[in-house]
Amino acid sequence: MESGTEEQLLQLSLTGRLPPSLQKSFDEEKEKGNNAYREGRYHDAVQHYTAAESINPMSPIPPANRAMVFLKLKDFERAKAEASIAHELHISVPEEDRNKRLSAKILLRRATANKELMLYALAAEDYQAVLGLEDNATAKAELRVLQQRYGIRPPSPRLRSSLRNSASSEPRIEVVSETTARSNGMAVKTTQTSRPAVSKDQDDTELVQISKSTMQDLLVKWGTTEPRNAVDFERSWKSLRDDEMAQAKYLLEVVGAQRIEQGLLGEILTAQLLERVILVLSTALMREPGYKSSIALILLAFTKVSRFSMVLMFLTSAEKRKIRILIDTLRKNNVSEEMIDNLGERYL
Repeated sequence: MESGTEEQLLQLSLTGRLPPSLQKSFDEEKEKGNNAYREGRYHDAVQHYTAAESINPMSPIPPANRAMVFLKLKDFERAKAEASIAHELHISVPEEDRNKRLSAKILLRRATANKELMLYALAAEDYQAVLGLEDNATAKAELRVLQQRYGIRPPSPRLRSSLRNSASSEPRIEVVSETTARSNGMAVKTTQTSRPAVSKDQDDTELVQISKSTMQDLLVKWGTTEPRNAVDFERSWKSLRDDEMAQAKYLLEVVGAQRIEQGLLGEILTAQLLERVILVLSTALMREPGYKSSIALILLAFTKVSRFSMVLMFLTSAEKRKIRILIDTLRKNNVSEEMIDNLGERYL
């Protein structure tokens, strides 16, 4: 298999096109992956899609296809993560150059993963986004089920636009009101968000401090406690496993960088735990950009855990790619170049 040299990948980044020899290798690996998937050889399929990704790391197709494989394997967390990577790659190109059919496939796969993880509001939003791209019978049917069975409704286009604009201009934190819709014995929580009234020269560090004042309320709501040791952390972390934002806030609001640096997780840090941390922090940054500085500090704190270097060696190329995307997203959210360089040196 031929992989891209730095010069060839630079050409790809400048022109959006692979040299013909690399494009041929990419297509061959992708087709081998498709054949393996059709034949039920899912592990081989993932390997071929990953090989294709090494040739063209800017293509959304390999992670989108890995998401398809993980859905088949019922590994819904990895399916969601892969679909999110594919989505980020696809929307990084100019809108006029995007393939709407591919966008719909990616979002549909992420919606399916979200639904299976019981993240119904996120699933509804993705199904709605699919319908904004094409008339999709599956998305219509699934959205109808979410609305009728769980009372879930995606935000209106006007509200989505408002939230997107506010996230790009001023940080938001999650506050106050929580409602619960019940149907067939299933409780579904929805949370309203708003921006605190602060001056424009106030940085997001102060916003995080404002959020920390609600820490005890969060602990009561989650039925958890502040971690005194690794056992406490594991118990609370596992109890929140069905809610990515809750796990992210537990790290950001309750645990904090200082406890991690002081060795709270030293005995229990594994590749699986680090992968989950990257996933939930990526979700938090996407939904609440005001956490950007705290996320950067948490990432830096993990590098000071004694087992970090060894754990990093066991991460797959796909997981390291997620870390790269997270750090790049922090850069786009104006985290200092010094911090970005520091994280890059330690993680990449």
